[in-house]
Amino acid sequence: MYYNPDTKYTDEEDKQINDFKLFCIGKGKMIPETDQNILAHLYRNKMSNDKAYDALLAKHKYEMTNFPLKITESIYKLIEVGIISVSGRDKCHRPVVNLSLDRLWGMNPMPPTEDLITISLLMIEFIKKYMLIPGQIENRLLIIECKGMNIINFPYNMVKQITGTMQR
Repeated sequence: MYYNPDTKYTDEEDKQINDFKLFCIGKGKMIPETDQNILAHLYRNKMSNDKAYDALLAKHKYEMTNFPLKITESIYKLIEVGIISVSGRDKCHRPVVNLSLDRLWGMNPMPPTEDLITISLLMIEFIKKYMLIPGQIENRLLIIECKGMNIINFPYNMVKQITGTMQR
């Protein structure tokens, strides 16, 4: 689905967007979103107003608690080391993100998980701004490089937090 400002929504899509706005007014809270974002959340949630409303509220709560990002010297160091990077696009034109746990594992001391989450958020914002087409529902690939690691020393909790952040 591509978004073009001149493109009209179908009658059914217009009805769903208007129903959602009325649903929000009934809840006593209007969510400041464009029609295209409302429609995207409705599609993701199988046209359920309740689920789309909860998802949009969760998105806004998440953005209010995590943004603006606090960029520190340690964040710059992690970026320079190349802990996370974009390696281009795959054959379906999806952005490919590399998370290099092997580089992270060699660091002493190990950086805090909050710093890793911050660089993940920076990467997501970079991809949104420079690699995604507004109005098109797209996804991205994450490659986790684990050279020299094994099952015993794999940082499951840290990877779970980072990937959870990137899925939002």
